[in-house]
Amino acid sequence: MALLQMHNAKEIRAIEQLKGIITLNYDSLLDRAFNTARGGVNYGMACVSGNYTIRQSVPLLIKLHGSFNWRTGFPIRIVDQKKTRAGEQEEMIWIPPGVEKEMDRYPFNLLWGKAFELLDCDTLRIVGCSLSQNDWGLMSLLFFSQLRSRPKLGYEIEIIDEHKKGTQTRDKNGFLKHVKVLGELDGCQDFVDSDPDNVFETWLKIKLNSYLRKGIRVDQLRLRYVSGLMRWK
Repeated sequence: MALLQMHNAKEIRAIEQLKGIITLNYDSLLDRAFNTARGGVNYGMACVSGNYTIRQSVPLLIKLHGSFNWRTGFPIRIVDQKKTRAGEQEEMIWIPPGVEKEMDRYPFNLLWGKAFELLDCDTLRIVGCSLSQNDWGLMSLLFFSQLRSRPKLGYEIEIIDEHKKGTQTRDKNGFLKHVKVLGELDGCQDFVDSDPDNVFETWLKIKLNSYLRKGIRVDQLRLRYVSGLMRWK
């Protein structure tokens, strides 16, 4: 929620704009975060929900493999996972884990196309994903979206993970260009040999402090979740 709220501040949007988030997860953690921190969720497809506000003005949340709280229909129904009724499991819209992914049926064909468009960006930040070689669809998406962005020779990729893990991920995916791991990111050089307890939290705090160096007083922007993060030791 701190990340989403941070990018909603106009002073920060003037420097960096969040286009959206792509996730392979099936849970509703990001859905709840968007709804709380940004006042709604934009799934990039036709849907109805009694739990979240559907708002096209917020950055996209693209759930490439579907979700445990999606149900069949048109528009697709977004339900509360905690209140799922017996029998609804068979109506669930999701792609089970595996090498082969069925992406040619709705809404997945739409979502993968939206993800390709979303990757027309300057920087892709990868948080908590090892880019497994088993997920050929994702690898293909990243490869062709970077290739498409010539002549600027591809967007930059920042891996927000332990330095050693990030290096391993970069090494095994040599077809990806302009990849930076934790210890190569601004303000994170101390973590080449010693990883923080929570990589994402630490990186986000360093990012916020970088805005302070640029003259943006994040503590004066009335960002509830950002302020809470900065006070958390």
